[in-house]
Amino acid sequence: MNDDDNSKFKVYLVHPSSKHGVKLPKTISFRNLVDYVKKKVEAVKDIQNSAIRFFYKDGSMSLNIVDDDDLQYFIHDVCGKNDHVQKLFISVVQQPSEVKSSSASNNISFDLNVPLVPQDCHYPTPKVEQYSFHQEQYSLPKWQRNNFKNMPMPPDAPEPVFKPLQPLINHNDFYINKEFYNKAECMFAIGKKSLIERFEYKVIKSESIRYSVKCTRAGCSWNIYTRKDKVGSKFYVSSMNDVHTCSRDQICPNHRNATMKLLSQLLFEKLKDSNRVYKVRDIQKDIRLDWKVDISYKRAWGGRNLAFEMLYGDPEASFEQLPMYCHNLKLKNPGTVTHIETDDAGRFKLVFIAFGVSIRSFIAFMRPLIIIDAAHLKGRYKGTNLLAVGMDGNNQIIPIATGVSQGETGESWTLFMRLLKECIGEVPNLAIISDRHAAITQACQTVFPDCFHGYCCRHLMMNCNLKQEKVRYLYWKCCKSYTHEIFNKTLAELKAKRPQAVEKLEKAGYDKWSRAYCSGKRYNYLTSNSAESINSLTRHVRRVPITMLMEYYRRLLQDWYNKRREKYRVAPEFELTEWATKKVHHRMWKSANWEVRGIAHFAVYHVLTPYGSHMVDFIKNECTCRQWQLSGLPCGHVCAVCRVEELTNCNIWAQSWFTKAALKGTYQEMVFPLDEEAKWHNPGNLQKVKPPVMKRPAGRPKKNDRFPSKNEEQILKRCGRCGIEGHTREACMQPVPSLKEKSKGSISGSGKGKEVMQENVEKNHLVDEEYFQNGRIYQEWDDLSWGVQPSNWQWEGDLAGNGEPSNRQWDGNSEWGDEPTYSGFNLNYNPESSDAVHLDDF
Repeated sequence: MNDDDNSKFKVYLVHPSSKHGVKLPKTISFRNLVDYVKKKVEAVKDIQNSAIRFFYKDGSMSLNIVDDDDLQYFIHDVCGKNDHVQKLFISVVQQPSEVKSSSASNNISFDLNVPLVPQDCHYPTPKVEQYSFHQEQYSLPKWQRNNFKNMPMPPDAPEPVFKPLQPLINHNDFYINKEFYNKAECMFAIGKKSLIERFEYKVIKSESIRYSVKCTRAGCSWNIYTRKDKVGSKFYVSSMNDVHTCSRDQICPNHRNATMKLLSQLLFEKLKDSNRVYKVRDIQKDIRLDWKVDISYKRAWGGRNLAFEMLYGDPEASFEQLPMYCHNLKLKNPGTVTHIETDDAGRFKLVFIAFGVSIRSFIAFMRPLIIIDAAHLKGRYKGTNLLAVGMDGNNQIIPIATGVSQGETGESWTLFMRLLKECIGEVPNLAIISDRHAAITQACQTVFPDCFHGYCCRHLMMNCNLKQEKVRYLYWKCCKSYTHEIFNKTLAELKAKRPQAVEKLEKAGYDKWSRAYCSGKRYNYLTSNSAESINSLTRHVRRVPITMLMEYYRRLLQDWYNKRREKYRVAPEFELTEWATKKVHHRMWKSANWEVRGIAHFAVYHVLTPYGSHMVDFIKNECTCRQWQLSGLPCGHVCAVCRVEELTNCNIWAQSWFTKAALKGTYQEMVFPLDEEAKWHNPGNLQKVKPPVMKRPAGRPKKNDRFPSKNEEQILKRCGRCGIEGHTREACMQPVPSLKEKSKGSISGSGKGKEVMQENVEKNHLVDEEYFQNGRIYQEWDDLSWGVQPSNWQWEGDLAGNGEPSNRQWDGNSEWGDEPTYSGFNLNYNPESSDAVHLDDF
């Protein structure tokens, strides 16, 4: 077919005087059609365009064409969809003549004898109803005249489309001669098949060479028979009938084949994350969602315990495995020190592991500071996890030694510290930070009599029950003070508010918790948060067997050494670490306007500050503010001298462990993993270790995440409904008090309660409780100002942030305490103190 045929359509032009078969373009307009017909048909040549009419027949209907839309419908939808040629009828409509007064006779423009409609056209005659019907219909009410007699019939309903159901399991998974690695894999596959297909089976035979099962329903022919291969341990399907002849609408509540062993294999992958807390209720919910099976609490609990044993081994076998693990750990990582202590019966008492890379890093590149702490185990065999950590030049934690003992006793801590001393030797200016446990104090006095042993200030604060904002402010100011003058004055203010707390602080010893009376160096570490952080990291791992716990510490050390070695691989030797650089940069910026007067060139200087004056001695590497000696980083007075002497930086006055070269050397060695257990070396003369004898305590076991500090008071629960202590809202049985009774009850009570309430009312600033309890406050208090500042002093930066300059200035008219800090607690505010002091200048 050519393009000309596609662009035109065939049609018969039918007029009473003539008939024509023509081809017209499909794009023809109505006006052009009229012009074409007037040329083609001689009878309408002189007729006006408005008098020419076109119509065609569509079934029993006669449709007119009066404009372009009708014409396009006729061309495309009528002619284009029918194979036969359509007829287009042409007629002339008589136009009304104009009435003229001059003459009644006018020429008629058409022949009256010619019919207007062709003779062969047949029009449908409309059906006219009888008048009586209309009269009767409209005589009825309107609601009765509405009927559905002429409504079309409803279409047929569509045929339903049924999607084929996907089988719940691929039945081709079981076939004759299918092999399994061993009998356990065969049993697991059959058990999982029963859960998916929702049927129960019972075991016919379960022997070392065969395993056969069949459906529990009477009369059902479903069965599977498996046998062991003659060579090896593989099992294969010898015969089977995988068609159930029983009813498949059976319900299996508490599925009999969902055993603890099967559940342990289903939970195996989910329990690989040792930090995940997977509760029994969550296991029941997951099994119901994943496998459409309800299981009892007992089965879920037993399945979880079996899964733990599959992942981490049997706790009892772990003690037998411990000597071989320690032996192979020393082979893979030279310099590692291990020790296992047992009683006369060979039962476990203590294990000690000090990693060789950590020992060498601590001796050569780290500050002489050890932070120790203990945390309890949560597995079947209870005990205590002992830990000693150090801090690198970038203020990052490195575990040095760890171990497990039967309890936090003086014997266990003394043995642990003695083994640790054998690893690190005699370290000059060594400092040990811990809580106030008597066993730790005894061990430090016995093993490290010459080192400085300081207490954790946060634990001490909790022991003294210091809860109020102003009281804690004074306590931390005492801890952070560098000089005796500031310490004594602040302690007197604290004693006026809490005399009993000050008595406890005096019994603990000022040298154990304050900088001012510190007999040695504690390197600005006031808390044992570093060791507490590791305990928090292992809070879920401490439920695994003892060997896996020791392996976790090795993996942790391997991961940290690997990441930090790559991070500090390229580092300038004479630059300070990121953490130390921020400290020094802030002190340099703060001392930019301090006055320096020389006494001896590059030896002794006198530095004047808005808070007082201090002497800097470069020969002894000392400053009278004592911050340089205790922290190891140059204080603001040293930075001011370096600025006056036009030195480019103050790095030469920092301790060597704060340099990037020392940080790079800290992580230069590698921690190697152990081979598979089957490849472990066994010398044959290793000691035999039996698990300890555990005595179950009376009553329900308590779930405590940490050991409470000594003399730490328990926080009583208070009901949020009635306000009475001793119970919570859920267990409240008291009648609901009115608002008046609540207000009266809130102000009544003992004198202590009134005092606490009154102090709360007098609060001028909010305090972030977690900020205090976590001991983080001491990290930002080194470089903050205390008390009221001089009226002419201008604040050019945000000391509460990163020391970056800002446009805030104090005009001397408003209270200095009105300047808040980002922690939620105004560290500069002390309404009862009038002396201008700065912690860096103590």
